[in-house]
Amino acid sequence: MSESSHWNRKNLSVLILLTLVNLFNYFGRYVLVALLPAIQKEMRLSDTPLGLLGTAFMVVYFAVSPLFGWLGDRWHRFRLMSFGVFLWSLATAAGAFAGTYSSLLGARMGGGIGEAS
Repeated sequence: MSESSHWNRKNLSVLILLTLVNLFNYFGRYVLVALLPAIQKEMRLSDTPLGLLGTAFMVVYFAVSPLFGWLGDRWHRFRLMSFGVFLWSLATAAGAFAGTYSSLLGARMGGGIGEAS
């Protein structure tokens, strides 16, 4: 593959990296659905607060996305994406260790901010 080729090694590496980030993004987003019955039983939640976990994530994601779109035009995009992946990973880990409903809700909202970037 020549250096002048459109698909050089660097471009392919970035494409693979972003594809993997997106794959894990979807795993992190939808693992909650698989765990809802266990979370509901362990935290003794009704359907309303349980549904709020997914809703809060999406509301924060939609609310913060325009800000990150604006920042993406004015700031270094790689750093912005790196910040988002770091925050999203931190929020996902916090959600895994959440002992209370409010901490789980906060972690899901943090994940929405990270994904919006």
